[in-house]
Amino acid sequence: MDQTKRIDEEINYVRQLVSKSDRSPGPASIYLLWAAICLFGFPLADFAPRFVGFFWMIAGPLGA
Repeated sequence: MDQTKRIDEEINYVRQLVSKSDRSPGPASIYLLWAAICLFGFPLADFAPRFVGFFWMIAGPLGA
């Protein structure tokens, strides 16, 4: 009986640690930036393929 109580206490301790470690999903501006980059970058390959390399050379590091 004493061992089950100890195990319960340890499980509760771990549960508290996990609940404290919840992280926020991240700033929405990063997701909006990548949405805009993808919105223009992927169709660019179809409509103006000669600018694709230049676009991703700038947009990739900008998004990172």
